[in-house]
Amino acid sequence: MLGNGFALDDYANPDAFAEKINYLLDNPEAASELGKTGRKYAVERYSWERVANDLLRLFDGIKRVKQ
Repeated sequence: MLGNGFALDDYANPDAFAEKINYLLDNPEAASELGKTGRKYAVERYSWERVANDLLRLFDGIKRVKQ
C-alpha cells in the first residue's frame, strides 16, 4: 500500500488492482489505516473551506490582471 492513502500506483493494470483489493480484504487493519489516510488527504485538499479559499485566490489574481 502507498503511504498517501491510495492503494494503487498503476491504474492501468487490472491484475494489480485485484491484488490490492484482495490484500485489503485479507487485512482489515491495513484497509482501515488506508481509509483514514485517504480521508485525511481528501479533507486537507478538497474541503469546502480549502476550495473556497483557492477560488478566492484565483478570482483575486484575475482581478489584479484586469486592472
